[in-house]
Amino acid sequence: MRWINGPFIVCVAIVLVTQVCPAAPVIFWKNDPVSPGDAVVVTGGHLGPDATVELARLDDSAVTEPPDASPAWGGKGNRVETVQASERSLKFVVPSDCQDGVFAFRIMTSGGTVSGLLNHPQVWWVQGDLGTQASPGGRVRLFGKCLASRPGMPKEKAGHAVVLLKGPKTVRIDATMLDDCAAEATLPADLPLGEYQVYAHNGFGGDVAWSAPVALTVAALEEWPQTVFSVKELGAAGTGDSDDTPAFQSALAAAEKNGGGIVYAPRGRYQIKGMLVLPPMTLLRGEKHELTCLCWEDTPAPPEALIKGTRAFGIEDLTIYAAHYTHVIVGNQPPKESGDVHVRRVWVRADIYRGQHTPAEIAERLEKALKLSTGGGDTIRLGGPNIEITDCDLYGSGRSLFLSRVRGGLVRGNSFYNGRWGWYCISGSDGLVFEDNSLTGADLMSTGGGINCLDGSPYSQNVYFARNKFRLLHGWDREAITSDAGGEVYAGPMTKVEGTTLILPKAPKWEDRDWHGAAVFILDGKGAGQFRRVASWKGAKVVVDRPWNIEPDAKSFVSVTMLQNHYLLINNEFTDTGGLQFYGTSIECIVAGNRGARMQGFRGLGLWYNGYQPSWYCQFLGNEVLEGNYYHWSTATDAILEISGDAPGQVFPGPLNIGTVVRGNRLLNNAHIRVAVCRDAVIEKNNIADSDLGILVTKRNVDILLRENTFTNVKQETRDERAQQ
Repeated sequence: MRWINGPFIVCVAIVLVTQVCPAAPVIFWKNDPVSPGDAVVVTGGHLGPDATVELARLDDSAVTEPPDASPAWGGKGNRVETVQASERSLKFVVPSDCQDGVFAFRIMTSGGTVSGLLNHPQVWWVQGDLGTQASPGGRVRLFGKCLASRPGMPKEKAGHAVVLLKGPKTVRIDATMLDDCAAEATLPADLPLGEYQVYAHNGFGGDVAWSAPVALTVAALEEWPQTVFSVKELGAAGTGDSDDTPAFQSALAAAEKNGGGIVYAPRGRYQIKGMLVLPPMTLLRGEKHELTCLCWEDTPAPPEALIKGTRAFGIEDLTIYAAHYTHVIVGNQPPKESGDVHVRRVWVRADIYRGQHTPAEIAERLEKALKLSTGGGDTIRLGGPNIEITDCDLYGSGRSLFLSRVRGGLVRGNSFYNGRWGWYCISGSDGLVFEDNSLTGADLMSTGGGINCLDGSPYSQNVYFARNKFRLLHGWDREAITSDAGGEVYAGPMTKVEGTTLILPKAPKWEDRDWHGAAVFILDGKGAGQFRRVASWKGAKVVVDRPWNIEPDAKSFVSVTMLQNHYLLINNEFTDTGGLQFYGTSIECIVAGNRGARMQGFRGLGLWYNGYQPSWYCQFLGNEVLEGNYYHWSTATDAILEISGDAPGQVFPGPLNIGTVVRGNRLLNNAHIRVAVCRDAVIEKNNIADSDLGILVTKRNVDILLRENTFTNVKQETRDERAQQ
């Protein structure tokens, strides 16, 4: 009897320890901005179906400086009802009788308590007037979410945006809101140079609601040599009917010997043969784009580029004509020495099909062009830090734009034209502003393009894509904006997990690719819903950048692949195009205020794309489809706001889409919403009118919250296939 009771008592003790010591709750992500009456989805672990939630609005007390540490829950909140609570997520609704502002919430379980904030600013990155840096008296721009209290809030209610810099000097500056995801401020002219921490406040919640800091370097503006070398003084005729190449080459050689300078082309038409190579710190400037033009003859063997530099060069105020070319404007691309390039007020008219060519000659030129890229050569081809393309009009025969690994880039106020099978490609970015541009299909075979990792980059992040206009994109898949980045290095379980070190069952084929900054996603099992960045790798060992909130175990299913995150796609317009879509990896991105007519719609797709490509924690807020008919290749169909996470036939079939919020969108005239193979999505306050179908929820969805959607003249408002199982 004693022998029997001994082991029995030990077993009981183990059970009791398990019961009285459950794990504390953990938050991975929560959605904001939110307004009173909006739903909040919290993903994490150890939450449990019996979790309770309290919510409190923070007082709008005087704003001084950020506290030294994040404060714990300090007040008493009101309990709010939870919805769809499980071990890995829960949802609750902000009471409709609350006042807009910053909210604190806490989740209480038998294992402990965890708290968080809603609507406080989160600065994802900053850029300055120098690109990756800012200068005294220059501008600094902040990008992220909740920089205003919530999307669409009237300016008179949007609080008072403030930027705080702490470094060699502490300064507080009033900021101007560009939209809910972008703010800018002017730095004091006497601001000392050095390293600063930048904080933001949106006017709500007192000192508790300052953002976490991001780093900014304030540096002096580097002046290039200002010596002017006039091509006319060096023998250029500028009449358009004689070869002015020697004069340009002489001016460029003089600038190189001088350590840089200004190669100046006064009013005139300059005939050029071959490639112009710009030395570092050299600016090629015309008198005005209407007055100065450079023209290249139609040669059967055009050079690599019409104008080329390595780094630190500029082109301003001129027009370029070409009848045959490979690329127009080219700079070095990483990992070579590159960057510090600007192109301002430049017009390009480059058409390899210009003139009276036979069909056979045109076909030959197209075939050769397609060896350069899908669609042919690039009108502009640049990369590296501090790239600026502003106020240009760029018409070419193939791909309008190729940017690789830009850091601190600005592309603003341009007109881009994609040529035959042409597109645009923005790869491997980390800090890029692409705003107030138009992109037009200049050929019946033109398509759109996208933001991606197609140049071999391990990640692409921090892209602000705002107030651009897309139209007449009919070729290929018609995609106006897509985030392609297919492929992975490993997917499956692990042999061992030791803190930040993961041991895989075997060494993946790393090859020679750089994987620094790529992502390790926990798709299933313990810790699912988290990702970390690759810090180092060797053989079967992968080290991530920081500890896990919930450490995975050997049974957790992970994917090591490229990371795309923090894309802000704001207030763009689409007419006669394909979709705005995340096609694969897309983490914590915002699609807000966009409008489309005769477009495919807005899509967030986690999928199998030569590897597992998750779409997590993205938000579609206040977008509009005004005309919901879409014609792709040969059939017409509904435009759609679609979120999906399907990986059919794979070991892990999904969901690859977690935590997506679809709120406040308008889908008119035959458009609808589709939800397929998602977990923990919120579909609320959308308006659908004049359609056969309003919302479709397929069978393989988990914890999808549908609430307060409205329908006008919709035959079938909601088709929820889960109810048919």
